Amino acid sequence: MFPKLEKNIFIFLIFIKMEIYSDLEILLTKILNKGWNFKNLSNNPNISFKYINSHDNLNWDIWQIFQNPNVTIDDILSKPNGQWNIDFLCDKIKLTYMDVIRNLSKKWNWTNLSLNPGITYKDVLSDIGKDWNWKNLSKNPSITINDVLSDPNKPW
Repeated sequence: MFPKLEKNIFIFLIFIKMEIYSDLEILLTKILNKGWNFKNLSNNPNISFKYINSHDNLNWDIWQIFQNPNVTIDDILSKPNGQWNIDFLCDKIKLTYMDVIRNLSKKWNWTNLSLNPGITYKDVLSDIGKDWNWKNLSKNPSITINDVLSDPNKPW
């Protein structure tokens, strides 16, 4: 029916159009009516934001979604009408300082952002004029004891 090359290209095109789901997502899709606790599943690392987004009729817990390590700032920003609380997100979601810089129009909570592991001491020093919370920076796992010792005059 198809010449060999055309058949392989056709199969490849079908494959790239397919959704790639985790085993848990496949199981959920197959047996949705089994009384799943979507509040607890919302932060499960085997659940992707793409899956949550494509099944938005389910009873997901918005605050637990923020705890899901697969959810990024780009996911959040892709849904501008979502019930997002940027104050809460600042220390919960995986982001980098470049994400913050690219979205300076958002009202970032610098106190909470200071706790985010995606923020490094290099980031802080590159933008020292921001309202960083030094006590929270000292709790940030990306800020090392060497960072603190290198700058003992900061209000750690």
